[in-house]
Amino acid sequence: MTHNNRLARRVFVAGTWNSLKAREYASLANDVGRGLAQRGFDLITGPGTGISGEVIAGYRSIKTQGTISVYLPSAECMKLVGEEVTAEFDEVIQTNFDYPMRNVFHIKESDALVVITGGDGTFEECLPALIDYHLPTIVIQDSGKAARALAWLSANLFPEWKQNLHFVRSADEVLRILGECR
Repeated sequence: MTHNNRLARRVFVAGTWNSLKAREYASLANDVGRGLAQRGFDLITGPGTGISGEVIAGYRSIKTQGTISVYLPSAECMKLVGEEVTAEFDEVIQTNFDYPMRNVFHIKESDALVVITGGDGTFEECLPALIDYHLPTIVIQDSGKAARALAWLSANLFPEWKQNLHFVRSADEVLRILGECR
């Protein structure tokens, strides 16, 4: 399973940027971040709150690691929703896009997608991953509206998504599937 003939190397981790909503999955997100770093994956994620903050913390806890990148929408869009950059990154790409265009862009730059919680914005990221780029998409089962929507849609309307769509319950399962994508 590769994207654009590349090995699955750059993993985008998506989820809620609301810290309260992310709390239930904080430990799992931290474990995913640690596992990605230990296995030499590069991380793409949000600007540092909620799930992205937990994934970054886990990733940074490992001495040997790859790079952490963030693709930001326009400053105006971020200000409108109250999202802020709260982490340090190795690579910051200021897209100047609105959120929907930024979401497609950072998915295009990824080799795999991991979904830990999330609602409509996360769901919006999943669609190009599955439909256009055929990325391995690994979802923590029942972790939010995006996960429930993907489960229902793949079971009832888009069974072809199942080729790249994996529902799991643990960080170990996420990392096992990513390892199979290399």
